[in-house]
Amino acid sequence: MYNVLVIVPHRKDRSPSQRFRFEQYIPFLEDNGFKFIFSYLITESEDKLFYSKGHFIIKVFLLIKYLFLRIFDLFRLHKFDIIFIQRETYFLGPAIFEYLISIIHSQIIYEVDV
Repeated sequence: MYNVLVIVPHRKDRSPSQRFRFEQYIPFLEDNGFKFIFSYLITESEDKLFYSKGHFIIKVFLLIKYLFLRIFDLFRLHKFDIIFIQRETYFLGPAIFEYLISIIHSQIIYEVDV
């Protein structure tokens, strides 16, 4: 059994790129010894607000919340055999979390848009 932490921006079944590129294969992989734990940033209730116009102050607080979620992920990396990162780990700034993850954990799969 391989434990996989899937670090993605959106919850499961929300993002077309996630569904097309890897979510469709999860049932097969689970049948073959993989266990997936999703770490996503935007909850269903935050989704409409985050992608709507305005609400600047609320979005700033959400980004701070998401920052802490990614920091929490750093502290639990040791529990997983594989880290799967789809696109970016955080919405702003340079790839700091990707860099930190690569220092902490050696088994990383990056899936990016090209």
